[in-house]
Amino acid sequence: MPEIKMYSTANPPAGEPIPDIVVPSGEVWQIQSVQFSFVIGGSTVDRVGLIQVFDASGGNSFLWISSGYIVTIIGENVVYTFGGGLTFSNVKVTNRYISAPLPVNLTLDGDWKMQVGTDGGNIADNFSKATVGYFLL
Repeated sequence: MPEIKMYSTANPPAGEPIPDIVVPSGEVWQIQSVQFSFVIGGSTVDRVGLIQVFDASGGNSFLWISSGYIVTIIGENVVYTFGGGLTFSNVKVTNRYISAPLPVNLTLDGDWKMQVGTDGGNIADNFSKATVGYFLL
């Protein structure tokens, strides 16, 4: 069985989106998981965690994956985890944990990219880095 490798983006500045995740040229990644978190700022509105996948041209988005809408409150820390075999869940403990399915065998070629974040957010939302677990094919 191949080793799961991990890639993490930089932590974005407050109020900025998570940097794009770009597969290095010449590599092929089979995505196993994507995780990111953020602290709700500015307003209490519904938010949905999103992953958008683009081909190497950067202009062709061919896949949108979402977590479904959740109601959040200001100051709440929300952790999103997307993974193969996961089901949708929304659990509130100290933090709010959201899980969502990821297509099995989602494979990205070199120079393809993923954008992760939320829809329905606020400029005052503070994102963490995104971490991707993948097999290098």
